[in-house]
Amino acid sequence: MTTTDGRPTTDRQTKDRPRQDARQAALDEFCRRVVEACADPGTRQALRSAQGKTVEQVPARAHAALLRHGILGHDVHGERKRAHYAVAALIAARPSEKHTGGDQSEQADPDTRTEGPADAPAEPAEEAEAKEQPKRKSLGASLADAEVKRKALGGFESRLHLLVRQDSDGLHRMLPGLLRLMRSSEVEPDHGRLLADIEWWSFSRDRTSTVWLEDYYRALHTAESEVERDRQDE
Repeated sequence: MTTTDGRPTTDRQTKDRPRQDARQAALDEFCRRVVEACADPGTRQALRSAQGKTVEQVPARAHAALLRHGILGHDVHGERKRAHYAVAALIAARPSEKHTGGDQSEQADPDTRTEGPADAPAEPAEEAEAKEQPKRKSLGASLADAEVKRKALGGFESRLHLLVRQDSDGLHRMLPGLLRLMRSSEVEPDHGRLLADIEWWSFSRDRTSTVWLEDYYRALHTAESEVERDRQDE
């Protein structure tokens, strides 16, 4: 079996999977509710104002947007709270057509979703558990996608190298500009996965950075290999 980032699971990770899945589901639900709230232009503007700021620096209207309707739970504190505000602001900063065009999709890419027909028979628990988790794209993989679309390999490499060396403050300062550049290539990150990766950045930076770098270079290698195969087939 593998984790959601495509890595083989250990026995301990397998035992912890229900808790990890529940945690990721809660993060995905938060992102889904932010997407829904951002259908209102005033809410979008309020949440965008939180970009790059600490929770203490966030304007009152951003607090209202997340807290008045219970989007952010009372049990989210410290660095986790800052990450939630940051991702909400990043979602709000998406291009306007993402909010007004009926685009309510969030999290994993359509080809990685695991939903089946409504009348599909339930699988035995042991068979369902044995299935591999669908791989959700990390920020590193999404950056590689954006780079390939720009047809300028290497353009995001230095930015990624700088990002993974940042402390929490530096990470939050860099993310808005980095995502704006990604979106210029029409690439959107998996916000639920991003939130999971950054909510404990001070404690998990080294591991998360390694995953982002590995995913970035593997995705570029795959893209370059495909280009070379196409060239040979011509």
